[in-house]
Amino acid sequence: MTRYIGIPCGIRMYMRDDETPADDAMHYPHTHDCCELYLFLRGKCTYMVENGIFPLSFGSVLYTRPGELHSVRVTEPCLYERAYIQIQPDVLSFLHPSPLRCFTDRPFGQDNYLQLSPEDAEFCAEGIRRCFQMQEERNPDVQSLSLSVLLEIFSVINRCRESRSPAEGNGLVSDALRCINEFLPEIRTAKDVAQRLYVSREHLSRAFSRDMGITMTRYLTLKRIERAKEYLRRGLSPEEVCSRCGWGDMSYFIAVFRRETGVTPGKYR
Repeated sequence: MTRYIGIPCGIRMYMRDDETPADDAMHYPHTHDCCELYLFLRGKCTYMVENGIFPLSFGSVLYTRPGELHSVRVTEPCLYERAYIQIQPDVLSFLHPSPLRCFTDRPFGQDNYLQLSPEDAEFCAEGIRRCFQMQEERNPDVQSLSLSVLLEIFSVINRCRESRSPAEGNGLVSDALRCINEFLPEIRTAKDVAQRLYVSREHLSRAFSRDMGITMTRYLTLKRIERAKEYLRRGLSPEEVCSRCGWGDMSYFIAVFRRETGVTPGKYR
């Protein structure tokens, strides 16, 4: 079941729970054009985001901003319950300090994960439920108060985030994700990643497919596409983007980009 509300300032909030099979395709790696705060409530899942894979338990929080590649992998059939909030980075820019600094005050693709205490997790989950109740009142004054509840949730997230050391995903596949991010222009195939990690390509490929639910070759394509889109939005030429993203051939870059996005790099730019 999916519940959805829109609250003042164009903020979208969702609560979802459904019986989900393992490796459900709906959780394929993707990005958003907004910031997303994700709160895990129940299930048997792991979360991949840019530089690591993280096990999820009640109160796991992930925050991603536009362009950060992420996905959830359901590891066993389960009742999968979560809440998430989608918001544009500049929506609350009139507030100082920014309540959205968990998205913006960190390097791209780093420090995306936080594990809340049971008390703080319940506070945030209850706050989201209260927002839904306020919106269902159909009273504009009550509905507008849901924004103050949302600010309380972000206050807890920022307080907890700023009082602990950033966590990194552990294991071979997390090492591979960090390697891809750092050396993408020099990486052509899974073999190049394996050589940098001093493991066999076969061993790394099996581990990657097992933990990620997709092959490393497919992930490399998705990663190159997302980085290419970022560079094109900055105004770089398609030729520069081709080189910076590790495509060795311009014609191949254009063909893959058009296949994945529906437009050529020049048109996207």
